[in-house]
Amino acid sequence: MENIPTPPSGRRSDLREYGMMVEPSDTFPIAVFDRATESLLPYSVSFAVDKRPSGSGTLVTIGQKYGVLTAAHVVTDILQPEAREVTIIFMNQSHRFRVGKDFLVPRSIGPVDEGPDLAFVEILDATKLGTLKGKKSFIPLSPHYSGAYDFLEPKISTVCCLFGTPAEFDIVEENNAAAPWFITRTFFAARAQVVSSFSRGEFDYMKMGVIAGSDGFPRRYAGMSGGGVWHIPLFKSETGEYSYQHPELIGVAFWESDFTERGCTITCHGPQSLKKVGVDWI
Repeated sequence: MENIPTPPSGRRSDLREYGMMVEPSDTFPIAVFDRATESLLPYSVSFAVDKRPSGSGTLVTIGQKYGVLTAAHVVTDILQPEAREVTIIFMNQSHRFRVGKDFLVPRSIGPVDEGPDLAFVEILDATKLGTLKGKKSFIPLSPHYSGAYDFLEPKISTVCCLFGTPAEFDIVEENNAAAPWFITRTFFAARAQVVSSFSRGEFDYMKMGVIAGSDGFPRRYAGMSGGGVWHIPLFKSETGEYSYQHPELIGVAFWESDFTERGCTITCHGPQSLKKVGVDWI
């Protein structure tokens, strides 16, 4: 990947001078998108509660705290009083990585259908956290967290990725010889496009358009709530070759609506919300 400098302003004309592609998502080369999103799995996890899949999330640090950034309604689900077992899924194969509820400390805002619906779950189990640190990566959140997306104005049609584990792809195996049950959750990178962005109160939001029910995309996005929204800075050289910078975390998905024959809308928290929790929850 080329390390291309960020332009001094967010004007799209300036971004084009630097070679950044800012066209609608159907112009984004699929092979390049696939290569770029391969780098998201080390930061991504999902949850199961008892034998049932739940939502998705992104591994982050806030100050000295290590945990999962997700949606508040996902935390409500996995930490409900009657829940007996919480499992963190961190790879595309059957496994059970159980974490005691007493070692999961949530900070939540919401959930409200239209937002806010945002949470951070700190992991206090030193042994489990050590395993995750050895196998995965954590993104530091802070009030200074920013990237190329912050320079884009307007943000409509920006190419992004919604990353998580759609519930309809899940496989639960019971009566396994090694354990009572295993769950396989498949991490999925959905091409998404910014339809609108706005602020309400102290939080910002993005409406993302995604394909649903065709071309290998899930019919519904249940299970991807809490998953990360990533912007992929894409560049095109004068010779027509594509390159990209490392995808940057810009939001958290939490609500699906507006279903059509071709797709639906996913409402997400935006980058300013991430910066806010990087301050408030330190």
